[in-house]
Amino acid sequence: GEGKKPACVEACPYEAKLFGDYEEMLKIGKERAEKLEGGLLVYPGETVVLYVLTRDQLNLLKAEYVLEEAYPSRSRSLMDLMKYSRIGAAVLFAGSIIYFVNWRKKRMSKISGGEG
Repeated sequence: GEGKKPACVEACPYEAKLFGDYEEMLKIGKERAEKLEGGLLVYPGETVVLYVLTRDQLNLLKAEYVLEEAYPSRSRSLMDLMKYSRIGAAVLFAGSIIYFVNWRKKRMSKISGGEG
């Protein structure tokens, strides 16, 4: 929360690890991949990880069938589910608060009406 970079990024003397805005990091990653005549492997999610690969590394991954799908469908559906579950949790929480406030209001009304 203090706007500092992670320690591993600060300590890396070769600038192999970077931390920052997604668009900025993507731009830097593409530039580095272009210099290596390689490619960029992106793992999306909560924290996006970009891997800059040489052409040989990229070919090895292709040969191992690691890069068959741009993003595996199972992982994509799990990420989507996580996103929607957060929305559902927020709605459930808000509904619980509203229910409690209404319940308390009715209870206080009953108590004050019964005593008067």
